[in-house]
Amino acid sequence: MRRWVVVAFLCIAVPLGLGLKIAISRHHTKHSEVGVISDAEVAAIETPNLDSQRLEVLEVRVDTTNEPRLIGMVRNRTNDMIPMAHLAFQLEDAQSSLVGSVGTELTRIPPGIAVRFRCPILQRNAAQAIVTGISLP
Repeated sequence: MRRWVVVAFLCIAVPLGLGLKIAISRHHTKHSEVGVISDAEVAAIETPNLDSQRLEVLEVRVDTTNEPRLIGMVRNRTNDMIPMAHLAFQLEDAQSSLVGSVGTELTRIPPGIAVRFRCPILQRNAAQAIVTGISLP
């Protein structure tokens, strides 16, 4: 009779203990993944390495009519020719989930002039692009 009680106790206690352990670990994981960041931290994440004093991105959009590509426009805000600029973009789907990134180089951007650009992309599900970098030599 004593063995049966011990076996019955173990059959009940072990699964309950494991279930409680899993529930506690999930609870802690959920709370440790959530964090609150300030508006300044968000701005720093969304706009790193932007040389927007000299080159301004006026427009950027995803065009999926034929082959997917970015279409946009930049303006040289200086009085001098910009010999080369590298633009970096984060690509997101319609639900604002990251689907990839892409970069393009522009050359010989005239002073004070807005210039259109096109850049092919591989992500067919991209719906929008966010500027993540502007680099000038």
